[in-house]
Amino acid sequence: MADADQVRQAARAALEQLQGRASPAEVQAAKLLVEKLRDQRDHELMGPLAEAVSRREPKDAKNRRLYAQYLIDTGKASAAVDLLQPLLKRLAKDDPEWAEAAGLLGRAFKQIYFDAADKSEAYAREALKQAIAAYRAPFEASGNPWHGINLVAL
Repeated sequence: MADADQVRQAARAALEQLQGRASPAEVQAAKLLVEKLRDQRDHELMGPLAEAVSRREPKDAKNRRLYAQYLIDTGKASAAVDLLQPLLKRLAKDDPEWAEAAGLLGRAFKQIYFDAADKSEAYAREALKQAIAAYRAPFEASGNPWHGINLVAL
């Protein structure tokens, strides 16, 4: 596996390529880099690269989900909700990205709830309700233990 500096260097090069005439292979390589940047929690490059990939392939569900994860991780949970809700509507429930995106939607709502100073405020209670619903759907559909753990915790 490449070290963090090599991934960062490749991501910077991919950003430049995507601003020009990137080949399909270069776009595919950029998608893989988005995930590697997520794994090393490099939000500084992950967000811009996910955005650049999204401009080229806005219907790529995995990249959109990773972009939403970047948004949550950088304090933009409501923007992640706005990205994930339409993504979930267009994915079939048997698409592996559906369960991932549903769980991430739960995480976004959970973050909104936990970030609320006063958990009794209406928006915080609604976020908690939405988080539970978001985790329940994929848990009931597939029994995914991670969704179940989060469901029980909430």
